[in-house]
Amino acid sequence: MVHGLQGTNGLRDKAFLLTGFAGAFRRSDLVSIQVEDVHFVDEGIVIHLWRRKTDQTGQGRDIAIPLMRGKYCPVKTITD
Repeated sequence: MVHGLQGTNGLRDKAFLLTGFAGAFRRSDLVSIQVEDVHFVDEGIVIHLWRRKTDQTGQGRDIAIPLMRGKYCPVKTITD
């Protein structure tokens, strides 16, 4: 699905698709992510979600996405 994506918009879409798949995010989770919610660590990235559909108390949750091998790594796509 991400193989033919090119250009600025393609890179953005590729990052969204790969990150959404790796983190098992809902559409509402993806669109709520702000730049300050993404933290880079040695092992990959940690994304803080402030509110999820299943989060009844509103505490939020940190989702870790590790570095992966190959050309479909969401972390490498974001940092490129």
